[in-house]
Amino acid sequence: MPLMHLTENDHKKQVVASTFSFSVVRHPLARIVSLFIDKIENTSVDAKSFDKSRKEIMKKYGDLSFSNLVQYVIDKIDNHCSAEECPNRDVNAHFKPYYANCHYCGMPYRYIVKLETYNRDLYCIQKLEKVNFVGVKKNQGDRKTKKRNTFGKIVPKNEKLSTTTSQYLNILSKDLYAKLVRTMSLDMELFDYYPEEFRPL
Repeated sequence: MPLMHLTENDHKKQVVASTFSFSVVRHPLARIVSLFIDKIENTSVDAKSFDKSRKEIMKKYGDLSFSNLVQYVIDKIDNHCSAEECPNRDVNAHFKPYYANCHYCGMPYRYIVKLETYNRDLYCIQKLEKVNFVGVKKNQGDRKTKKRNTFGKIVPKNEKLSTTTSQYLNILSKDLYAKLVRTMSLDMELFDYYPEEFRPL
């Protein structure tokens, strides 16, 4: 098919099919916790990309608490996203569902890499595809950078990620947590993640 007649999505599919391709995902609940830490608690880190959302949260919910961020995410996704689409103008890319972002059901990715096992996964891809990624070595630990969370503890990423995520998720009421899990359920089902990894329902 001549390139000029391809839609943007068809072109992406052609590129993905003609190379070895992979996409990186992370646990949807950990993604929301990371969003809060990086875009609300630590606003010095690339804060501008979340300015509009912060203002909307303040105006509608009153303050920038974790519970209010979660309610905001739930409302945005439930009101603007379907299984088929999730318009960029309505839903910030930092919490837009994966299923709406990268067309996983229609895009022939060869590999799905999980952030939780990032180095291990890339190392396996290196062996399978006979390529080399800079900085990826056998048995290299996954992301051990230390970071202070809102509870005053300094935790190595990945090793303590589940503990940190659990602490934030346990702030939520039982009802709000159940709503968040329901809203994120499609992404969790797609990539074999479970809410019980952090907090029981």
